[in-house]
Amino acid sequence: MYFMMQDKEHAPDSLFRIKTDGTGKKKLQDEVNAVTVVDGWVYYATVSAGKTGIYKMSADGTVNIPLYSSDQLMGGFQYRDVWIYFISGSFGIMGSASIEKIRIDGTGHTALGNARATSLYFAGADLYYPSAFDGDNELRKLEPGK
Repeated sequence: MYFMMQDKEHAPDSLFRIKTDGTGKKKLQDEVNAVTVVDGWVYYATVSAGKTGIYKMSADGTVNIPLYSSDQLMGGFQYRDVWIYFISGSFGIMGSASIEKIRIDGTGHTALGNARATSLYFAGADLYYPSAFDGDNELRKLEPGK
């Protein structure tokens, strides 16, 4: 199993691996914002000095392949049909974010539209996201194929 948690006080989450019986806990990466596992590969987003972007890592953590580089915060990973969907950007008074996608081989990066999305969810072929605006969190739908 793979999971994210802080391993130091006031630090960003780190990515860990652990056996299903609770033994063998091992830290794989620091400063991880999102993670998903597809076909034995671990895809994660990190924002750290010199290593900001999306990476593909082998299940044991020995192979680490950069797929996409950005200066934006990334999160909200969801996988569907060879694509990883994610939120890129941040909020704040002047902040903005967009919903984007990239193939699991690192090609085909596409911005799907600006949205103040806080997370992403698939139901059938439709992508839903809570849209944060003025304290509201209205659920909205985005059709990724259109």
